Amino acid sequence: MNSITWTIFNFYKRLRKLFVVSQMIIQNQTSLYPNIVTDFERDFASMIGVTHAATMSNGTSGLEAAFFALGVGPGDEVIAPSYTIHSTFSPVLILGATVRFADINPDTLTIDPEEVERLVTERTKAIVVVHIWGNPVNMDGIMDISKRYYLKVIEDCSHCHGARWGDKVLGSIGDIGVFSLQQSKPVSAGEGGIVVTQSADLLDRMLAYGHQGRRVSGTLREEIQTNFFPGTGTGRKCRAHPIGIALARVDLDTLSVYNKLHSEAWKFVSQVLSRSSVLKVQTPQPGGTMAGYCFGAAVNLVHPGFTPEEVIKILHSCGLMVKRRMHKPNHHWPHIYDRHYRDTHLLGEIVEPEPIPYLPYTERALTHVMFFPLQQFARRSNRNRLNKAVTKLQSEAESRHNREYSEENSNVSAEQQQSDSVVSKSFQSTGTSTGRSQ
Repeated sequence: MNSITWTIFNFYKRLRKLFVVSQMIIQNQTSLYPNIVTDFERDFASMIGVTHAATMSNGTSGLEAAFFALGVGPGDEVIAPSYTIHSTFSPVLILGATVRFADINPDTLTIDPEEVERLVTERTKAIVVVHIWGNPVNMDGIMDISKRYYLKVIEDCSHCHGARWGDKVLGSIGDIGVFSLQQSKPVSAGEGGIVVTQSADLLDRMLAYGHQGRRVSGTLREEIQTNFFPGTGTGRKCRAHPIGIALARVDLDTLSVYNKLHSEAWKFVSQVLSRSSVLKVQTPQPGGTMAGYCFGAAVNLVHPGFTPEEVIKILHSCGLMVKRRMHKPNHHWPHIYDRHYRDTHLLGEIVEPEPIPYLPYTERALTHVMFFPLQQFARRSNRNRLNKAVTKLQSEAESRHNREYSEENSNVSAEQQQSDSVVSKSFQSTGTSTGRSQ
């Protein structure tokens, strides 16, 4: 893990992308399904360990096609985490179904299977899980619930390209896996997405939702000369831009190197923070192997004596890059979690919404989780700065503890003196009274 390796890796990728895109422009392969698109779909499916994949205009349209393919519609309920971007569940609302939010595990920051099972009703149709920040959800627990209650499972894999649960690559475990290929993702088309599945029928339904004239073969139908747009399905147009897929192809080819470099940096952060009582790195559960590391290493503030702002100030003072991704909790918006409120509000009527779901771990994560961009630790100076920052935080934590202990003893001492004074006065009063009676 050194800065030269990272610099060479990034330069190589950008140079390759420039060459590939130039070729496509020269050959006028800027629309429909040139070979680079179908080859990318084939190779991505192979990397995941499934038989089918289809590129989409973005991850959100991929999720919408996935929910549609699974038959989610009016009257259905879908269980989802609130600790995610709204795109994970907004397609559920578009299709007329209802979202039920489950809380997360405070250590892994991923959806908690026990909370999921608590929300299952006769209307539940599917579960959508998010492998947040590249950390695998407990898929054994989720798949057990899906089998016992006959539920469909969608994996939102936007952050976890190449991550595993056991010996399976994430995206291959549920019914459908959906990957974002947006610019911040490990495999990036700038804007784009891709869906993966083992089922030819589900792939057909997803293609019918957002592609024009495509079928399982991944190509335009043979009769295009006589019927260019056969079976346009819902009429949506969600196919990806070929130039974006050309960019993503370079990232896919170099994904193993990307994950290796990020994994080394993440292990360093994890090792340093293992001696901290203030910060704790997001950890995978037994059986999970992180990858993708979208936005860096997720770090949780676990010490009650600090505010996030205080910790970030100390980290910045040590010269470290640290970020936060804060927004109002999704489960606090009634037009998201309350279908009746949403429908009546759109018609201009005002009704009282259902109570806000109680998700304490989700709400704490939104305010107390911060991110270390991992590439900064390619430099030895930044690795030293992280060690310095942890030492500084520990020293401050101990100092605050000692002050609290001193103040507590001081208060106890004052209370004791006050108590002794009362007792003394009581004895004096008793003695005087006794003397007079004699």
